[in-house]
Amino acid sequence: MFNSVSKTCVSFYCMSLFVSLSVFFSTHISAESISEESLDKVLQGSGLSAQIEQFPELLKAGMSDARGEEGALPEFAYDLILASIDQTILASDILSGIRSSLRSEISQSEANQLIKWYESPLGKKVSRAETDAANPEVYNEIAATEDQLLSDTERLESAKRFDDLLNATTMNADIQKHTSIAIFSAVMTARNPNKNLDVAPFSTYLDSIAEQTKATLQKDIWLSFIYSYKDIPFDELTAYEAFLNKQSSKHFNSVVVESMSREIESSISKWATSLTSILKRKGAAAI
Repeated sequence: MFNSVSKTCVSFYCMSLFVSLSVFFSTHISAESISEESLDKVLQGSGLSAQIEQFPELLKAGMSDARGEEGALPEFAYDLILASIDQTILASDILSGIRSSLRSEISQSEANQLIKWYESPLGKKVSRAETDAANPEVYNEIAATEDQLLSDTERLESAKRFDDLLNATTMNADIQKHTSIAIFSAVMTARNPNKNLDVAPFSTYLDSIAEQTKATLQKDIWLSFIYSYKDIPFDELTAYEAFLNKQSSKHFNSVVVESMSREIESSISKWATSLTSILKRKGAAAI
């Protein structure tokens, strides 16, 4: 992801999970009043609920990497950081915010279109492929087969179009920046719990390397798309792309991406605030 602490969130695990989230969020449609039963079907059929459940563990994985890269983070402080993630980064809260946005923006007729897609053979095949590709065990395989994956120019161009349709690179870059700042804050606060931390210089540094970071992130997103759909015939991928290209799908995607980003960033902010308070109360003596 980024240099130093921020680089910790840039693994194929983080990348593939974020890409999976982008894809699942994208296949939804537009606005009015959706029934709770239909909303449940959309969330379950898309795999959104299961994917969001993984976010706290993703953050912990990033924290583990940060600890190794930065070194000398006391065990006591590290345990406090992980405990604070469990207490403040709640998948249920993130999902609740997303549900609220969907409830106010999606009509029942649009929900019916989504449910029809998810219950179709192709919809199920795509969802299954996306879920399988989010398994951490496949990331080494993605890295090992990078050249082979990128050499399939037809699927590479398709991956680029999926990226554009889902706004995946931009969304992931924004979320990763917030996550990076949160992890940076956690590590620095653990080391100096009685010192007020100014994250502005670090944020400015991230902005200075944003284009470089985005280019690296984008290639990893393309790889994740290519790998996820590698066993799906190209004509079926074309049908999926046509579905995503519908105006209603694009509108729905923008609503869900916005709410997902907002809820994750809100959770990260709460975590950083809670962690600072915990470490100042309990961490100073032990650190």
